[in-house]
Amino acid sequence: MHKLFRNYFSDQDLILFEQPREYIQQAAISKGQAASYDTSRIAEAKVFDPYRDLPIELLDKVHDAVMDTKDYDSGYEFLEPWSVQTYHDYQGGKFDWHIDRLNYYMGRSDDPEKDYLKNIAPQREMSISVGLNDREEYEGGQFILDVGDGKKTPVDLDRGDMVIFDSDTYHGVEPVTKGTREALIIWLVHRDKFIEWKEEVNESEHTDLFPEGINKHYESI
Repeated sequence: MHKLFRNYFSDQDLILFEQPREYIQQAAISKGQAASYDTSRIAEAKVFDPYRDLPIELLDKVHDAVMDTKDYDSGYEFLEPWSVQTYHDYQGGKFDWHIDRLNYYMGRSDDPEKDYLKNIAPQREMSISVGLNDREEYEGGQFILDVGDGKKTPVDLDRGDMVIFDSDTYHGVEPVTKGTREALIIWLVHRDKFIEWKEEVNESEHTDLFPEGINKHYESI
């Protein structure tokens, strides 16, 4: 299941996505979430807190599109930061065929309680990719998606276009052969599953699992 929204974001929206900011996390080259030698994803990844850096109206605009794609009784929540990913031709930028359905809070710590909370966090349910630059600025770098037949179907994303799909849908980015491709990546979880998990987190000493802006927003839920 997927839905494509052409020209969904205005130039003003895109400026807000691209504005200079203090990122939560930056990496010269992100090589996927497995072992360090995994080259399934070769891209610059800059992660930011949407509740800190964006107006709530813009987050609502994204949420409305998700509900229009796949309605869920309790709605959806942004549990994790958003990621601006840049694919350069000189790095061989790409993202191999994969799915997003996983628990964001990976890795172990020295605290068993914190590891328990990370392990029971809700998995991603919906995924989003937004084109941030003009399609004519790069060659290759095609976004590919399984539209239900198991094949790699191209979904051409121009600046301001957005595609929303189930997080267990296979997708990827073909190698960029010329220029640079930029995209905004967003994930959502089911709201009811998030609230149940949040209650356990709030009863612990580990509310730092949420970035500052996200944590402040969730205090009202």
